[in-house]
Amino acid sequence: MGQTKTTSERIYSMSSPDVIQKLNLSSVLISASVFMFGVLLFLFIWKQEDSSSFISMTLFTIGIICFLWSIYRIFWQSKEWVYLKTGSSIREGSCFFDNENLLDLINCFDENSIQNSKVICAKKSGNVRLDYMLSKDNKFAAVQLFHFIPYTYEPASRIFYLTGKDVEEFAIKLINSKF
Repeated sequence: MGQTKTTSERIYSMSSPDVIQKLNLSSVLISASVFMFGVLLFLFIWKQEDSSSFISMTLFTIGIICFLWSIYRIFWQSKEWVYLKTGSSIREGSCFFDNENLLDLINCFDENSIQNSKVICAKKSGNVRLDYMLSKDNKFAAVQLFHFIPYTYEPASRIFYLTGKDVEEFAIKLINSKF
């Protein structure tokens, strides 16, 4: 594989039939509870005779924080990716590599040779970014490589879907940060 392929499909907007984005009921319930607590604080302050006291202002501030935090969680944190075959939730992440490792990494995922790949150490930042989605039970992974072009990371590979033993090897190498 001499050249890298670019694609407009990104890992976080993938269309794998095995992965869906689902509403996290516990997150919604926690957010609704915090919202109700904020409302109760507002009602308590409204019934106070001296609404300009330090305690009233403190409770008002806490009520606003609870209200805003719950709105944020309901609209932006209430969904999670789920691997349908096992029902396991999926965590997302990124790690970085040097530019000279891009072709080795693409070949590693393209040929399903994660176990036999050269040892490449991940870094805290770099010109190559590896985005991944990994199920918590290590039965599914989706991986995509990006390379840095001034001001943004552009796709450098297609999305690779890993299952079975490849996912376990990927998880081990990810924990050790060596591919």
